[in-house]
Amino acid sequence: MAERWLIRDVLIPGFDGRLDCRLAEGRIAEIGPELALGTGEQVLAAGGGELLPGLSDHHVHLFASAAALDSIDLAGGHDLAAARPID
Repeated sequence: MAERWLIRDVLIPGFDGRLDCRLAEGRIAEIGPELALGTGEQVLAAGGGELLPGLSDHHVHLFASAAALDSIDLAGGHDLAAARPID
């Protein structure tokens, strides 16, 4: 039997305010304010944290994004003389 979750009090991109999010069969089944707890659901209290659907390994993506901000884009044959040395 697949796990069922009710994530309480989350911010979801594209929606206004804090909401609850029901997950069933590995997918978002329902989004709304103060959803009733369903049979067999586990509850996760998110405390107003942001829910990022589809982001399964946020550590990899966030670290890659942070690294890109501190990197030099050499696509298109930029002059390497302008590159700063790595500390």
